[in-house]
Amino acid sequence: MVASAPEPRREFELGPSDNARLANLCGPLDENLRLLETRLDVRIHRRGDTFRVSGAQAAHAENLLRELFALTQSEDITPERVHLALREHEAGPPAEEDTREHGVRVPRGGIRARGAHQRDYLEHIRTRDLTFAVEAGERLGFLPGDLTQKVDPYLRPMYDALYEMMGFDRVARFIERNVIEVAPLAFMRGRSLNDSFIILDEAQNTTIEQMKMFLTRIGFGSKAVVTGDVTQTDLPAGKQSGLSHVVDVLRAVEGVAFTFFDAHDVVRHPLVQRIVQAYESRESRESREPRGGSP
Repeated sequence: MVASAPEPRREFELGPSDNARLANLCGPLDENLRLLETRLDVRIHRRGDTFRVSGAQAAHAENLLRELFALTQSEDITPERVHLALREHEAGPPAEEDTREHGVRVPRGGIRARGAHQRDYLEHIRTRDLTFAVEAGERLGFLPGDLTQKVDPYLRPMYDALYEMMGFDRVARFIERNVIEVAPLAFMRGRSLNDSFIILDEAQNTTIEQMKMFLTRIGFGSKAVVTGDVTQTDLPAGKQSGLSHVVDVLRAVEGVAFTFFDAHDVVRHPLVQRIVQAYESRESRESREPRGGSP
């Protein structure tokens, strides 16, 4: 009879002892600890500033707890922040020779790259004039109201991102002074944008002609970033997405960079990541299945 190996266990203290920081780390009703237990399949017990972790990934959990505790000095540890820490560890550290700073500083703090693909994405933006970030019809006349009311539902995600990064008041001032302009692609025709940072979002819904029109709006001293998910196209049947088309057209053009994301790059609620993976798995199976009946 062979005895099973004892379960890995780690016991350690997090200091300096600070009840406020420990409460921040653990979260309300220890929800942050419960999230770590679920994601890493470990058990975490705490008495004061002493932690005991058991399970196959006990050492991994200890490293994450130490990392998150260090962050309690400067930020709130939410379940979202715990999820990001887990994703960063899953992606692995950057290569030793990679000394680039992978982040963007904004008034409300910083935006950091999460994983290798996002690090490449930010590096492409720094070094290329045109960057595509690809994830696996302008029918404005059918909407009621004036221009703002028509396009607002489509622009809302962009506004939300700006508010989160810069704050509502700052964004409002910049929009009022035309430092920031948010507009539908239909109103870009005939313009040349010099000394600008241009973002085309939801690019999977452009036609080939619209994509070409946008790309020829890039003026001197400008950079452009094009983002979209080629699996989420809302174009009419038979219309090829300008985003999927441009990947083949510009792939080898100097000064243009492409970054391709997949389910492993989803930095959201862990359930969202599992949903994306489930859809990808189903689509992969369906693509392998023979179509039509037997001869």
